[in-house]
Amino acid sequence: MDPAELPSESGRLIEANNLNGMAAVHEKRQEYVEAERFYEEALAVYEEIYGTQHLTTAVATRNLARVLRVQGKIAEASLMEDHAADILSRRADPDEAPKMPFGGSSGFFELLGNYYTREPDTEV
Repeated sequence: MDPAELPSESGRLIEANNLNGMAAVHEKRQEYVEAERFYEEALAVYEEIYGTQHLTTAVATRNLARVLRVQGKIAEASLMEDHAADILSRRADPDEAPKMPFGGSSGFFELLGNYYTREPDTEV
């Protein structure tokens, strides 16, 4: 499906995921100012889509807090870490935890790892 045909919320989610990915690249390169900007933009879109109390928003908040802390913005980072921890602590209730395919994200990446390490098909 062409991304232009996706509902606007799906397009915004793709945008947020791309922003988050760009932030991670900058963070890995230790380009923290750029990483902060991209994480902030991603977080704003996630909040727009999911609200401020969603698991995805908590993870995005934690990502931004990590970059802020590295830059010495301790007070701001602490507030964001506390907010993310509050959301995540409520997710400890098994009745409230979201159901994730493949046993959560770690299971998903394990599945991908198995895909990439399996023997290639030899049929011609």
